[in-house]
Amino acid sequence: MMAKKGDAFGFPTIEIYGVVYTHMGMLSKIFGYADITGLSKLMDAYSVSIGWYGVEVSTRLREMFNLSPKNSKATFVTWDTFLIAGMYGQNSEVQKVKLYLLKAERAFRIGMANESCHCKGRMDGVSVSSPEGKG
Repeated sequence: MMAKKGDAFGFPTIEIYGVVYTHMGMLSKIFGYADITGLSKLMDAYSVSIGWYGVEVSTRLREMFNLSPKNSKATFVTWDTFLIAGMYGQNSEVQKVKLYLLKAERAFRIGMANESCHCKGRMDGVSVSSPEGKG
């Protein structure tokens, strides 16, 4: 998913051993953060680890993003960071992420309701609503 969103929002991604990464600085700029500090604080607030990776992965990430091997401050992040950045950013790109999240959550609820219906062996209408009863 993150690779597709990278294409849609204009930030590069790389998949290494099944994990998709992007550069935190690039993600911060796209979502309207002045620098990575604000996004880093959000990650801390949500207890989302920025990620740890070995030398091989670090080397490949630096090569992909054309960074100097001496750059020890480069931070690479995954899907959780994208979602949190999108929830709290301050520009028009953020609205696209929020809309995506709402659509994904709705599709999940509908899928769960359909699964519940099939598990009970009945195909009658299933009402899907939020805890507040709004839809």
